[in-house]
Amino acid sequence: MLDQAPPIFSHRWRMLAIAILAMIAIAVFKNAIKPWGMDFISFWAASKLALLGNLPGAYDVVLHRSIEAQASTFDGQMPFPYPPPFFFLIWPFGALPYPLAAAIWIALSLGAYFWAVKRNLPGFETLALALPPILLCGMVGQNGLFTAALLIAAMGQMKNRPFVAGLMFGCLAMKPQIAVLIPLALIAAREWRAFAGAAVSAVSLSLASLAVFGWPAWQGFFDILPLYGQLTAGGQVGWYKIATVFASLRMVGIPALPAAIVHGAVALAGVWIVWRVWSRERDPLFRTAALVTATMLTSPYMYMYDQPMLIAGVAWAVTRGLNEKGLAILYAASFYCFAQMLSETRLINLMPVMPIGLLLLLYRESGESARISALWQGLRMKAGLAR
Repeated sequence: MLDQAPPIFSHRWRMLAIAILAMIAIAVFKNAIKPWGMDFISFWAASKLALLGNLPGAYDVVLHRSIEAQASTFDGQMPFPYPPPFFFLIWPFGALPYPLAAAIWIALSLGAYFWAVKRNLPGFETLALALPPILLCGMVGQNGLFTAALLIAAMGQMKNRPFVAGLMFGCLAMKPQIAVLIPLALIAAREWRAFAGAAVSAVSLSLASLAVFGWPAWQGFFDILPLYGQLTAGGQVGWYKIATVFASLRMVGIPALPAAIVHGAVALAGVWIVWRVWSRERDPLFRTAALVTATMLTSPYMYMYDQPMLIAGVAWAVTRGLNEKGLAILYAASFYCFAQMLSETRLINLMPVMPIGLLLLLYRESGESARISALWQGLRMKAGLAR
């Protein structure tokens, strides 16, 4: 995917990557000594219920919570909001003790992410491991590393094996908010073989989950969705934890309707950039940057652990001239948000800063800024002539 030599990063990024990997190792070790309720416990409990033949029970908040309580002293609640195809990814882990399952999950997800970056964004491995979202995923065992690996790997196959790329894209249906813009992008680019591959894998996974787990599992998934709609709209999980424009505005006291309008406007800008870039540009890294950036700005239900995919956007920005100072600003905003979550302080949510910064750069590099400027000048001239 990367068609030019990457820049040489300073040793500071290498030290950050090493520190992040060390902190992840410490978190895994602590969980082995005294299991706690990292996010992975939700996957583990759901997998355990599936192995017991009661997959619909994963969507029963009370039953699911009782399984979580068997594995740790966690006194909160971590429901399971993923569609039944997601079980194909987590199913085996319920057969293992929770601490061991968590350690293997985190190791595999880190390995998959590193492999995808090394294969498709060579030279950016150190920067990829230094991003704060990687630390969050490693500490709580979330799935953002797997989804980032899958999306980056799929983009790496687009040029030579578009149908295979589509098959990989379709697997992202296990987390629909990550896949929401993929059909639009493929249609814009007229990548019909990739579109067909995505349709085949998404439909096949859905039908396979229906055959294996039955309709009650799907019914349970649909039944739990309103709960997550309420959590997102009401901010019960904390506005400082949600990585969206809507959450950032709500955190500083903007009412829900204006916040939703601004979020929608930013999302539409991202959708437009995806259409513009995918319909006119052939550079796969440019396309990937547009897709991952807009994805992080579209859904109101996104968290920092979904942001590892932004490494593709950052890599593209660096190849287009983003210097160390600009990179440091984006990094500082992301790290501040991680530190805020860790300390549970509630000051300001800067999580959308990185994708918005990338969106502005995409807007400039796509030629839209020049086109709109010329259009505006034309309108002003016409208005002057009319007067």
